[in-house]
Amino acid sequence: MVGGILLQIFPMMTLRADYERQIIFPRLSFWKFTGSYAVEMIGEEMLDSFVKEIVRSSPNTGPIVNFILKNGYAYAFYELRKEKMHWPFTSTEPLMYNSYKVGMTFTF
Repeated sequence: MVGGILLQIFPMMTLRADYERQIIFPRLSFWKFTGSYAVEMIGEEMLDSFVKEIVRSSPNTGPIVNFILKNGYAYAFYELRKEKMHWPFTSTEPLMYNSYKVGMTFTF
């Protein structure tokens, strides 16, 4: 999971800040992984249909609501997988790496 922001200070200079979380599963339990993935995708499809209704009723706020809901949902699943790598099923704790990146880009 990666999230970040780009800020264009001047036309030639951009600041960047990123946050990245990597999850490493020590082993794969096929059926637990498949069940966990199915639960996540069912929720994702429900969000998609909800966002489509919002876009139909209010096209200007649809992209903002989509961004907030989809990123919040993805973050919630990553948080749930901190303790159980195949949430909601009982499983071991995964290895997690968090990294923060800050950068500056010059455009000529």
